[in-house]
Amino acid sequence: MITHVLALDPSGNFHEGKGTTGWVLMQLPNKLVARGCIYAADYKTAEEYWNKHIELLDYNFKRHKKNLIVVIEDYILYQNRATNQINSQIETCRLIGLLQWFCWSHRQAYILENAATVKTRWSDRVLLEKGIVTITNRKYVHQRSGLEMNEHSRDALRHALHFISCKNKKKQPVQKRRIKYFSNYKRRTAYD
Repeated sequence: MITHVLALDPSGNFHEGKGTTGWVLMQLPNKLVARGCIYAADYKTAEEYWNKHIELLDYNFKRHKKNLIVVIEDYILYQNRATNQINSQIETCRLIGLLQWFCWSHRQAYILENAATVKTRWSDRVLLEKGIVTITNRKYVHQRSGLEMNEHSRDALRHALHFISCKNKKKQPVQKRRIKYFSNYKRRTAYD
């Protein structure tokens, strides 16, 4: 049964500006256990930076076993931003592919979520109005845990909340469902 959600808002940018990946770990139904960021500027190579993401996943896979689902912000190239990506290495897509492959290869449940949908549904205004975060000394703070949340960890929080509120509605445990072909949900079963 799914008891934890690890949500990531990945930025693979290393050579094209130093990116920051925000992440949160939540225990169902809605307890924020941990949050953090992985900063590309802290690493000498893109591969070292990306490996830190793998270490985060691996640690949580071992700790929570099959009671974890990983929620990853997807990368979609929208028409109005396509010209900005001309000659880009699109490093974030590479990182997302690596994360997706790592989850798949470890038979770990994961889902990709659209950034635009999540950021619209769970804007800062909504997080404040619902009492999920507050502003203290000009910083966003998670109400229940008291943890400060920068922009990147708040984006990861949005993905976790969206999964918990909108995609985890069924009461039956995820791993007992036999889902083979469900768009955007990848989990190997004993029947594969």
